[in-house]
Amino acid sequence: MSFIGELGSVVKVSPMGDIQVIDSPENTFIVKDRTPFFFKVAGDLKDGQILYGVYGPIIDSPEMYVGYTCNITLRTDGSDWMKEEVSQANFIVGPSIVTRNHVYDFRNPEGLSMKGYPKMLRFAEVSAC
Repeated sequence: MSFIGELGSVVKVSPMGDIQVIDSPENTFIVKDRTPFFFKVAGDLKDGQILYGVYGPIIDSPEMYVGYTCNITLRTDGSDWMKEEVSQANFIVGPSIVTRNHVYDFRNPEGLSMKGYPKMLRFAEVSAC
């Protein structure tokens, strides 16, 4: 049995809404595709000692996610991904690992930054496989 926050875990991401795609600062659109995708946890997203998410390469997905990195961040207060197999998360898929923008909480869309485009994001159910 593996857990969502465990290095090496395979995590299934099941979008719970339409996907927002940002191709550039001037171009954003919605994709109506809730097809699940899978990534392998390669590292933690931490702010000091506080774990706020995990990231890793996508290993099985629809074409639009192929070759990108998935970053998932805590969405439900009190979640402990080192002990949980299923949870809810915000996700950002794109060419890099996210970094914190400390002006905002990490749950706020402005609270995380990602270098490069495209960026695909929304919220999802996540489950360790």
